[in-house]
Amino acid sequence: TNKIDNVLSTNSPKIYGSDSDHVLDRLTFQERVETSLRMTTRVFNRHSPINAISIGLISVFGIGLVEGYTTLTPKKSSLLEWSRFRFVYRYALAQVIPSVIWGTQPATVIAANINFDLRNVVETNKLPPYKCLRMGILGALRGAISGSILLAQILSLTTVLQDAQNSFSKKIYNGKEPPLENTYLKTKAQKEFDSSGVVIRFAGKESDVTAYSMMKMGRRKIWPIYEDPENDVVKSLVREYGTVGGQEKSDIAILPIYWQVPGGQYGKAESWRGMFVPQTWLFRAKSSAQLLLHAKEETKPMLILEADGTPGDGSCVSFFNKSDENYDLDLMEVAQGFCCLARMTRNLNIGNEVKDSRVLRVLLVDQNAKVQSGGGRAKTAGEVINELQLADVTINSKEAIVKSLDRWLKKAHNRIASMEDESSAKGTNIDIFSTKKTVILKTRSNERFKSIKKELSKYGYDVIDKSNVTNHKQTNPTKIPMLVYERTSSETIYMIRNLIDTGVAEPENICALISGHEGLADLSASKLEKVGHICSSEIYHEAFAYVRDQAVNGVDLKLIQSDLDCGKLWLN
Repeated sequence: TNKIDNVLSTNSPKIYGSDSDHVLDRLTFQERVETSLRMTTRVFNRHSPINAISIGLISVFGIGLVEGYTTLTPKKSSLLEWSRFRFVYRYALAQVIPSVIWGTQPATVIAANINFDLRNVVETNKLPPYKCLRMGILGALRGAISGSILLAQILSLTTVLQDAQNSFSKKIYNGKEPPLENTYLKTKAQKEFDSSGVVIRFAGKESDVTAYSMMKMGRRKIWPIYEDPENDVVKSLVREYGTVGGQEKSDIAILPIYWQVPGGQYGKAESWRGMFVPQTWLFRAKSSAQLLLHAKEETKPMLILEADGTPGDGSCVSFFNKSDENYDLDLMEVAQGFCCLARMTRNLNIGNEVKDSRVLRVLLVDQNAKVQSGGGRAKTAGEVINELQLADVTINSKEAIVKSLDRWLKKAHNRIASMEDESSAKGTNIDIFSTKKTVILKTRSNERFKSIKKELSKYGYDVIDKSNVTNHKQTNPTKIPMLVYERTSSETIYMIRNLIDTGVAEPENICALISGHEGLADLSASKLEKVGHICSSEIYHEAFAYVRDQAVNGVDLKLIQSDLDCGKLWLN
């Protein structure tokens, strides 16, 4: 393990994004071209004025050829004589635009412009009567086609193009527009950025960790699979990453950023019709043997599939065990989705050879959630996953939160203990609660209080209500770690500021339990720098990134799973 960690610390490429990567997230010229080509192709493939405009232009040009030939002086030599043919061609071409307003470019002007002998051209008013009559009829016909029919078709084309753009945007919002190929020319920085592949994440109806990952990684590095296109979270993501102006400007989407699969239909071929996995989405993964033996570096393509099997709103710091049926993404849906996407990447042409890609399946789920069988027997989600081999690596969502809480509480208690040592040296009294693993939980939810108290008691903590401390005369609440978890992040932040302003708690001894990643921005804006925080979306994002990083760098999957189970990721 130490050998692997040493290698990773020196040679690990960065395979997941951060805020600094968003400079590469802007819309490129090549992406504009690809989206424009998609819309234009669909305009040509459907009934539209394009065909009528093409026929009209050909008709106007053809009439112009006849007119040009009519203005030539009679000559025994063939029209195929180059100079005469060139004049007729240029005459017809010159009449296309003036025809819109029933105009005509004089034959002598065109002849002079191309240095054609004027003796071979006869002005219209000097032509024989029958030719004058022919020119009048041809000019009127040309003007009628171009000035009315053709112009009307051109004007209706703008409506068709607008409808095509709206239809394209609607498909993006509905999650039925396939991803871009991303085969455009790249700068050196973009090549390094894109060499890491793209993560496909199953997100159910909504997934706060997926929204957080898109914010941290950028739209090019993660492709979510959502169930409900009408969900406000999904619509917000499309407006943020799929439109040119983002949230503040146009709502017309031009960039596909997710795929939609109806709930319960992950195994149906119809749900994936049109979806494909570009070659650029595959990670270049090392093998564990190369990592240990320092063998010649040879990578193999790897498709990374992730699934968020937790409640999607980010409020996962309540630890009551729930049935698997209560989550919007159950185990069987995840398994079917994994299988369908894995089939898309078999026998891909990579370079000049055909290679089978490996598939890494990572599942975030509460392993203690109950899964009922038809006979009434209950199993845990972890048992079902291991039994049916539904995932290669499983992240226990509950343990990730509890271990993160334990990490913060240990640091807080150690800091308070060191302060008590200093107080003891000065002869100051020691608080009777501070020497114990006591934790104050400030919340108005009885369910949250009971569930958090139950889980933290397994780690030796005594979780008490704030009122218990206030009523104890010999206790100083400012010297006890305090968790604050109200209904919303705004309420939590307000309560923390109130506790600090009234002197009830010290900021470094307070930890905010944040529901949803947007609460992190609110906490940052409140300028409570010394206050700690626990956000489930942030923790899950780091866990997913840790698994990807280790797997791509060749660490054995069993070792990765062992590190997660023992909480290695949350020890420091």
